[in-house]
Amino acid sequence: MRSITTNCALTASATSVILGCFLSATLSAGAAVAPRQRPAFPQAHRSEARLYAAVQPLNEVLIYDPTSGTVVGTISSGVNTPYGLFLDRSGHLYVANNGSSSGPSSVTVYARSASNPVATYPIPMNELARGEVVRHGRIFVLVQDRSTSMCHLAIEAYTQGSATPYRKIELPQTANCFTPAITLDSHHDIYVSYDIGSASGTMAGVTWYAPGSWKPNSLTFNNFNYGNDGLLVDAAGNVLINGCVTGSTCDGINVWLFPAGQTAPSEQLTPNSFGNASGVAFGPGETSFYVGDIFGGAIYEYSYPQDVLVNTITGPSYVIRGLAVGKGP
Repeated sequence: MRSITTNCALTASATSVILGCFLSATLSAGAAVAPRQRPAFPQAHRSEARLYAAVQPLNEVLIYDPTSGTVVGTISSGVNTPYGLFLDRSGHLYVANNGSSSGPSSVTVYARSASNPVATYPIPMNELARGEVVRHGRIFVLVQDRSTSMCHLAIEAYTQGSATPYRKIELPQTANCFTPAITLDSHHDIYVSYDIGSASGTMAGVTWYAPGSWKPNSLTFNNFNYGNDGLLVDAAGNVLINGCVTGSTCDGINVWLFPAGQTAPSEQLTPNSFGNASGVAFGPGETSFYVGDIFGGAIYEYSYPQDVLVNTITGPSYVIRGLAVGKGP
């Protein structure tokens, strides 16, 4: 069993975690670092949990009982080439629809146990929705600009019920549009991962924003080939990201662990024989994580932080994109 390191301290006066201290360069060598504590936030009991999987070619979100692997529900109304999934604390499911010739890109919202959307947020015609998170009742959508030959990424912020974003935050211009991902950690920090365009194509980046500030904090992972849309940040600030370390023996795309504030991974969490990881989600209480095989159709559950295979859910042999885990009906 491994232990997960932390590189960020909490300050007594702070009402939220200030992630600028993530950068290890600001820490003196050998200095003791107080761990970020696991927050007390509601988590579904395993027996009540539901696993949501965006199955792109079927234009469906499949709902699984993660213990038995049985499909217990399907959402298709309003779904159009789904990518990122997000569940808020009230159980609402948000689906980022990439769109197609049959319909524009959008974010559709579903109440718990509902199969028809209760709200739809249209995305401008020149943009594609790649993922979304909800923070303090506001929706933040990761969008890809497809109107120019150069690829640009941005976060668009919506208030509940408004079809027009009130703010647009441009991502660093080094960000490439190859399968970006967005996630929200338990301290309400918004993270975005992306490929960094370079001659060798062997860099990935992560940018994050703390509550109350749009000043970006960033890390660059050198010698890392960013893979399919998959990004998680645990309660200690450690980053789980899909990809492959340059020069490693991984045959496809795996899940790698980057300790908080570090630019080199400490561990490969999925085996070389895994396939091509796409989508990743924590189970209840961060005691496990789920990852899909983008072409194999299966979803795998690994214990966390022990990264031991716990369960295999056999799904349809179609492209799996986003995953989300939350409390069922």
